[in-house]
Amino acid sequence: PQAGEPVYAEKIRKSELEIDWTRSAEEINRLVRVGGAWTTWRAKRLKINRAVVVDSGNPADHRVDVVPGSLDGPAVVTGRGLLRLVEVQPAGRATLALEAWVNGARPTPTDRLGS
Repeated sequence: PQAGEPVYAEKIRKSELEIDWTRSAEEINRLVRVGGAWTTWRAKRLKINRAVVVDSGNPADHRVDVVPGSLDGPAVVTGRGLLRLVEVQPAGRATLALEAWVNGARPTPTDRLGS
């Protein structure tokens, strides 16, 4: 049996699950673990189903051309650190491993998530 009074939690709105790539990799990973986290890719919604924090440091310390939301191999540059995407789900499609999505999406160096 539980002890104490029950606590009511407000329903999470879809707008609260939109990823802001200027936040830290750890914060974004927590949002992904809640479920339903999403961003945009070429003006279409892209759901992020699984991710792993690769580096919680600040990549801007190492490179000048770093922009949050930029793809750096399998990882995405965040405001603080790198987040490696594992599974994504494009709008209207099934869940894909990141490698399969990249093969179809063919990102260019100027493409960014969230724009």
